[in-house]
Amino acid sequence: MSVDSGFNSSGQNGDTICLSMVWADSDKRWRLERIGDATGADDAAEKINHLTLQLNMAQTETNEKYSALIRAQEKLGKKEAELTVKEEELVQKNVELLEAENKLKAKDEDLIGKEDQLAHMGDQLTSREGELARAQKVIEEKDAEIVKLIEQLAANEREMKRRYEELWVEHRIKLEKDRELSNREGAAEKIQTDNAVNHMLEKQPIAAPTQKTNNDNTHGVTWSKRAGEQSVISGGGSRAITTSRSTGLDVKLAGLGWDFDDS
Repeated sequence: MSVDSGFNSSGQNGDTICLSMVWADSDKRWRLERIGDATGADDAAEKINHLTLQLNMAQTETNEKYSALIRAQEKLGKKEAELTVKEEELVQKNVELLEAENKLKAKDEDLIGKEDQLAHMGDQLTSREGELARAQKVIEEKDAEIVKLIEQLAANEREMKRRYEELWVEHRIKLEKDRELSNREGAAEKIQTDNAVNHMLEKQPIAAPTQKTNNDNTHGVTWSKRAGEQSVISGGGSRAITTSRSTGLDVKLAGLGWDFDDS
């Protein structure tokens, strides 16, 4: 494109101004250029060449822009496809997130239920601990009573043992006296008495030791179930013969579960 600048000072057509493309910072710009004086043919040819050049440049630029547009469209298509995939993935992620939230909510509810159960079990445990403490207290009280009872039984046993020892000493003393008295008796009288006792034993079965006393101060005969143990007591100043250590005291002590040996 060109414009006529008018006539010069000599009256002839002046310079021609044309539009030409320049490059600056990779941007295409247009500028006005003064072509200068030229003949009509040269001016027309120059204009045609210049226009052809500009047309080629414009065509090239158009092709480049079209190619760039095609590439941009292809790139945009790819981006749109990727965006579609991303959107689908995002939808899937949202679904998964919703499912995860539902699962988490269910777990939270289950956890709350378990916490409630745990609290209830804790209350039951506290109640059981109270019952156990009370039962333990009762057991301790019973143990204390049993200890006291055992101590009382031990004291009673010691007292019974002491009393038994006293009775046993008394019995030994009495037995020694009976033996001494028996040794002072005459042999004939002793034999006669033994025969009488043997005769009585043959007629009567051996029974549990008894002692009978009548109103005329006459004492009966006492037998013991133990073999060889017999004692005869006669009233009116007569003598008593003891052939063994068995007495009524022995029988009473034996009935209480005690036993002794004076040998």
